[in-house]
Amino acid sequence: MVCDQQVRLLAPGMASFWGTIERYLFGRILAAMALVLLALDGILWIVWAARGDAFFAAGAAPALEFLGLTFLTLPLITAVLLPFALLIGGLQAFASLNRDAELVIADAAGLPRSRIWKPVLALSILTFIASGMLSIWLGPASMRTFEQQTQNASVDLIFSIFQKGEFRQLTDGLTVHVGTLEDRETLGEIFISDERDPTTHFIYYARRGAVVKRDGAAYLALADGEIHRIPMGSSDDAR
Repeated sequence: MVCDQQVRLLAPGMASFWGTIERYLFGRILAAMALVLLALDGILWIVWAARGDAFFAAGAAPALEFLGLTFLTLPLITAVLLPFALLIGGLQAFASLNRDAELVIADAAGLPRSRIWKPVLALSILTFIASGMLSIWLGPASMRTFEQQTQNASVDLIFSIFQKGEFRQLTDGLTVHVGTLEDRETLGEIFISDERDPTTHFIYYARRGAVVKRDGAAYLALADGEIHRIPMGSSDDAR
């Protein structure tokens, strides 16, 4: 009886090019795709945001400002993930339809296979357009804004990551130690170890330093110090 009722519900939509069945399948696949995309975006955003542990350790204000900047990276991340979200969401939606015997009922009612693939084709075209717009227009624009906002970050935000007497790893291969904090503008006894260059290990030491802004960007200015350049793999570097 239930199957007969569902067959009768399917029949009226078979005559139209984009009927009830197409809309129903489109909605199911789109909902599954949206959930997958949200989960993948969330995971990659968390991984990206975790790189700012220095800002989280500095306090609530620097952490919130850094998190606000990381949201600007989502358009490019979404552009990459959209095709995968469509694939995973479509498989999940069809698995659910098959589990509920809805595909069996549609086949028993004589529903052409082409009507099942119409929503998939439509979503594929929309995904292609959305991914292209994000990759060509919105993504690069948001990344330019991200770079500008990062360069124009306030002096307080940059200054807040330095803690007196602590070694702070700002990024892979870059470690900073500040001996004294004389005020909100001046640093003392600064030691910087920079191993980001695969061929040379740079060591900077300065008795004084300050975070300054020039041409819209923030810099760490050092004075009264010295620079050591040690080739990677040398005995001095090993020590």
